[in-house]
Amino acid sequence: MSKQATSTLLNLTVVVECPVGGVAYGLQRGRDQLDFVQVAQGGLMRFDFQVEQRPTPVGTVDVRGAHVQGPRGNRFIYINTGTYAGQTDSRWSRRAKIALNGIPASPDGAKFQARFTGTAADGGPACASVLLLDGGWIEIRSA
Repeated sequence: MSKQATSTLLNLTVVVECPVGGVAYGLQRGRDQLDFVQVAQGGLMRFDFQVEQRPTPVGTVDVRGAHVQGPRGNRFIYINTGTYAGQTDSRWSRRAKIALNGIPASPDGAKFQARFTGTAADGGPACASVLLLDGGWIEIRSA
């Protein structure tokens, strides 16, 4: 089978709720590049991107893409903050790790969203593996 027949493109959105005001947040691409950097000013922040979903030989699905990190079976993305998001004068240097597991095999163009709280208990940006709200990735159906 061709790659087109077995892979699908998914549209993912990560929503950061309650980000730390004045701190830059950005989606990490590859090892050290950033996309969609924005400075929090209250409210919500959104990061929209695509991943490729492909079946594996063992009957599960795997995701890949410019923003996807980690080995098969443990894929994730990073939302970088402070100096890690290019904000040189920030006192923060953190990354929030958002797991990509839990996204089911889906048709081409399917949309999923995950939300997390952008402020940690110490008042700084959320970091390390973050707890996704609403139980994880939720499919967004068009009206």
